[in-house]
Amino acid sequence: MKVETQIRTLLKVLSQGIFEKEHILAMSLLSAIAGESIFLQDQEVASI
Repeated sequence: MKVETQIRTLLKVLSQGIFEKEHILAMSLLSAIAGESIFLQDQEVASI
């Protein structure tokens, strides 16, 4: 199995039940593989 296929499968499994966060998971995985840090900041949503 190719590495690309393994990574895509891993991301698919990790993102089950998580909506609209696939990009964040992919970037987190990339930084983990590269041995780098990643900082996630929550955005405050103004209530109407």
